[in-house]
Amino acid sequence: MVKVRKRVRLPHWDANEATYFVTFNLHDAFPADFRNKLERERFIRMSELERLKRKATPAEVHDIDQLIRERAEELLDKGAGASHMRDPQIAQVVADAITHFDEDRYLLFAWCVMPNHVHAVFRAHEPIDRILQAWKSFTAKAANKLLSPEGAFWQEDYWDRLVRSREELQRIVQYILDNPGKAGLTDWAWVRVYPDRL
Repeated sequence: MVKVRKRVRLPHWDANEATYFVTFNLHDAFPADFRNKLERERFIRMSELERLKRKATPAEVHDIDQLIRERAEELLDKGAGASHMRDPQIAQVVADAITHFDEDRYLLFAWCVMPNHVHAVFRAHEPIDRILQAWKSFTAKAANKLLSPEGAFWQEDYWDRLVRSREELQRIVQYILDNPGKAGLTDWAWVRVYPDRL
């Protein structure tokens, strides 16, 4: 059974033993002006569709959301913000947290720690919010000890998608594998795929 609920900004689909693709970002990975620009672009595209057709179809809404998501990924891949995970110590803290409860609370298929964001695809054995909260809470405390900053480390919300097919899982895993190269990172150590689980 799937339930949809609203989080801080993004809706979330809860399902038992589901496979999720998640992305979470450092607190400064999306400057407010860029977020506002994306929201305006989405609003304009939706308004234009509604003006022409009265109501956008689910497929059209999906296409618009996909375009906005691609724009957001482009900014992330440029390394916006402080990009704390360029520091190997910080990247290792995050990688260790992601893998710590693998095969217990979740089953990882692939993950990548990028300089200012993280991608992971996994089957959740417990509520996804609990998994993400554990990762983000532990890593924020550990990273802040190393960096000595004040304030937020991660953005409050995260993006997630319910993976609906084996083909979609394969595409997501390839996307995660390709992400460091697409961002110009060579010999990036913080990416892993578990081929025997696919």
